[in-house]
Amino acid sequence: MSEYTGAALVVEGVSKLFGGVRAVDQVSLTLDRGKSTVMIGPNGAGKTTLFNLIAGVYPLDEGKITLFGEDISKACIQRRSELGLARTYQTCNLFKELTVEENLYLSMKNSCWRASRG
Repeated sequence: MSEYTGAALVVEGVSKLFGGVRAVDQVSLTLDRGKSTVMIGPNGAGKTTLFNLIAGVYPLDEGKITLFGEDISKACIQRRSELGLARTYQTCNLFKELTVEENLYLSMKNSCWRASRG
């Protein structure tokens, strides 16, 4: 992985259907190494479904996904994790016994710790 110099993640023509509903329709994107990207859209636009396709929670109906040059379109979640891809879930849990300031401190400390691990 360290010798690979191309895009970190390439999603090509990815689609997912649930019954007759096309939740994700021919999505393509490229994410470069060391860059942050934001995906925005209304509820029901397919953002979470796309994340689940990339993470391997759902199988692709169409398309291809490569991570650091390796085709992971059919790879299990564990293999994707070994390559450095992990999916986390948004949580709004607070420590009720702590003050607002202490909760914010822990949140920032956790964000800095994750960023330092690269």
